[in-house]
Amino acid sequence: MSKRKFVYSIVFMMLAFFAVVSSGCGGSSDGSGGGFSLFTFNIEKIEQNTGMPADSDTKSITYITNNTYNQEITNITQNNTTIATIINIGNTIYDNTKDTDYDEIAASEDAQQEIPEPVPVTATELSGLIYVAETSGTESEDYEAAQDTRTPVSGAHVVISWGTGSEDVAVANGRYTLTLDGKAQFTDRYTSVTVSADAEGFKPFFGSVELEEHQPKEMNISLVRIQPASGNLWARNAQTNEALSGVSVKVLNGWDAADDAVQVTSGTTDAGGKFSYSGIDAGYYTVVMTLDGYTEARFNATFNEGTNNDNIGCLSRRNLAEGQYRVVLTWGVYPTDLDSHLYGKTAAEAVHVYYAHRDDSINNENINLDRDDVTSYGPETITFNVVDNIEAAYEYFIHWYSYADTYDWSRTEARVDVYRSNEQIASYTVPPAPSTNSGSYRYWRVFKIENGRFDTINSYTSTLSNITNNY
Repeated sequence: MSKRKFVYSIVFMMLAFFAVVSSGCGGSSDGSGGGFSLFTFNIEKIEQNTGMPADSDTKSITYITNNTYNQEITNITQNNTTIATIINIGNTIYDNTKDTDYDEIAASEDAQQEIPEPVPVTATELSGLIYVAETSGTESEDYEAAQDTRTPVSGAHVVISWGTGSEDVAVANGRYTLTLDGKAQFTDRYTSVTVSADAEGFKPFFGSVELEEHQPKEMNISLVRIQPASGNLWARNAQTNEALSGVSVKVLNGWDAADDAVQVTSGTTDAGGKFSYSGIDAGYYTVVMTLDGYTEARFNATFNEGTNNDNIGCLSRRNLAEGQYRVVLTWGVYPTDLDSHLYGKTAAEAVHVYYAHRDDSINNENINLDRDDVTSYGPETITFNVVDNIEAAYEYFIHWYSYADTYDWSRTEARVDVYRSNEQIASYTVPPAPSTNSGSYRYWRVFKIENGRFDTINSYTSTLSNITNNY
């Protein structure tokens, strides 16, 4: 058996990397201890008997440890595949992945990079409007040209929480503002805060938002009156918009509810793909739809007071291959046309699939816009393959195509559901818009996949070049 020696060379260092560890791993649980070391290596496999590369594939790995080589580090992975298992012996790092004998790895303590502890957020502001939710099906045909008629909630109470701190935020005419100077903690320029809002006669709201240092953000909140709600849940085929009958429907209390949450109603869809409900308190719910031959669909839905509630669930047929994605966009009556886009790029080629260019391929793998919709609601669906072992970058984003004076995404009720290999892996609703020039953001950047790694973006931009120039 030939032994393979792994030669490591340093390629780059990442700054501001966050890790939560126990005090037994060299850090303190309260964040007051020293920093950690981040290592990024370029791996090239070398056959010892020839001194030549074992293959042409060069991989990068990143891991963290404390400031000395005194602990075992196992199962270094990339794209869910174990690359190496490394262990320390006498301040020299070895690999024990392929053989029973240790193969020495060249590594230098110069590779160490101190990772700073979290520091206070500065100059980051969160603000928004607390307004009365309106029934979703009542918008007029000329809604895009209408003025903002949202009614502020009188007497609203807002609490914003971060880490171990929280603050009651003053609300005037339905608007709240909190500046986080020196209050919250952030890592790698970001921090997450929880926002709760309530008022007498309304259903309490709980949500979270990720803030970026020096970037004010707006989070508008619609409070639902505690009144009876009724409406319809529609089940559709994600690729064809065909009505699906016999779909099992469960409505669970709360957003992002687990299966053991309180079930408020259940049933099956009729021949037209409709399940009707009534006598439910207006509020925030999780809808779960299942049907043999389709992947389970799970999404958040707001039921407003009154009778005119409609929410669409789009089920993906279980015909996806390993590594294949299906992305489904749905929205409300406003605007009439949102468009799905997928941009992909390798070192040799770039593709852009959307309504005007519905089919293409990258790395000989197909990308298809299965369905386009220009009359509200959707679904719009893109199906594509990703090969994990080929370097490529993809980004999925939404273009607000219809005319509008300003692009108020909070009114669209837009949702993106992501399926991979016959499993739903993500569901996105539109994020809060930045408070600066928020009406100019015509593109919603949802997620990206780089070299097989799936990452959330969930932010806005004003021009297409801001997306394509990133790759």
